[in-house]
Amino acid sequence: MIEILDKHLLKTGNLNHRKSFKPISYLIRYYQKEKNIKELLALKELIKNHQILTLIYSHRLNKILNKYV
Repeated sequence: MIEILDKHLLKTGNLNHRKSFKPISYLIRYYQKEKNIKELLALKELIKNHQILTLIYSHRLNKILNKYV
């Protein structure tokens, strides 16, 4: 899912008007519920590569990861 998100959805460059991205919100909730830290860390790396995603999700994702680490 992360690979599809990175290759097909984020490469368009039409990100500045978005306030949230359903695939990322879904993955955060899903991985959090499953306590899948490996995938949360992979998602964090993906988010760091896109400035708008960093602004939207980095604080939330760091807060979740701090619970498990």
